[in-house]
Amino acid sequence: MEAAVKRATELSREAELAWKENQDAARALALYQQAVDLCLEAEEKNPKANLGSLRFRRAFCETQMDRVKFDAATGSQRRIAVMGAPGATPPAAAPPADAGNPEAPVPEAARATGAGAQPAEDGARPVADGLAWARDMLDANGDREAREALMAVLRVEPDNRTARLLLAALECKRQAFQDALFILEDLQAEREDECVQLLIAGAYLGAKQPYRAMLELDKLLARTPTHPDALMNMAHLSMELSGKPAEAERYYRLAVAFGAPRDPDFEKRLGF
Repeated sequence: MEAAVKRATELSREAELAWKENQDAARALALYQQAVDLCLEAEEKNPKANLGSLRFRRAFCETQMDRVKFDAATGSQRRIAVMGAPGATPPAAAPPADAGNPEAPVPEAARATGAGAQPAEDGARPVADGLAWARDMLDANGDREAREALMAVLRVEPDNRTARLLLAALECKRQAFQDALFILEDLQAEREDECVQLLIAGAYLGAKQPYRAMLELDKLLARTPTHPDALMNMAHLSMELSGKPAEAERYYRLAVAFGAPRDPDFEKRLGF
C-alpha cells in the first residue's frame, strides 16, 4: 500500500512537471492515468486496508487530468478573458518604488483622487498608485473601484503579479471561484508562494474541491510548519471533511500557539 501511494505520488509529480514546465498535455495525462491505474489496482488487492491516502491520491490525479484537459483547451482564451473586462479607467499617478509590493503604503494622491484620476503631465507611473488604490478599495468594500484600478494596471503591465493576485482575491470575495482559479493557477505555474497557496486553497474549497484545497495547505505546511493561517485553515478543513474533532483540534491548537486569533465558535464545535 505505502509503495503504491509513493509511486503514484512520484508519477503525479512527473505529470505536473510535464504540464507546467513543458506544456506537454499528452505526457501529463498519460502519467496521471498510470497513477490512477496503480491506485485502483492497489485498492482491489487490499480491500480491507486503510485506503484513505490511496483514494486521496487517485482523486487528486483524476482532478488534475480534468484540469490539464481544460487548460489545454482554453489556455489561449484565459488571459484574454481577464484583460477584456469592461470599464477600466486609468489610475492616478504615483511614485514607482513599491509597484510590485502589495504591502506598500498608499500614496496620498491615490487617497485624494481615486482610480479615475489622470496621470500627471510628467508621465508618471500609474502602476504603484493603481495598486495602492485597489487595496484601499478592497478594504473599504469598494469592489467596483478596485476592479477598475486593477484592470487599468493590467492594461499597462499585463503580467503584473500583484494586480493579478488582488484580482483573484476580488473574484474570491464575490464567490466567483472558478474565475479566481483561472488567475491563481497561472500565478502558481509561474512561481509558488504563500499568498498564492493560501488563496488558491480557499478558491478550491469554494469551488467544492476540498481535497485540492487540503493538498495546497499540506504543501504550504511542509515548507512552513508554523504558518498560523495555514494551520487554522487546515483545522476548519479537517473538521469539514472528516467530522472528527481530534485532528482539527490539533491543527487549531497549533494555529493559536503560533499566533492565530482564537475562534470561539469553532472552539464550541471542537467541544472546548
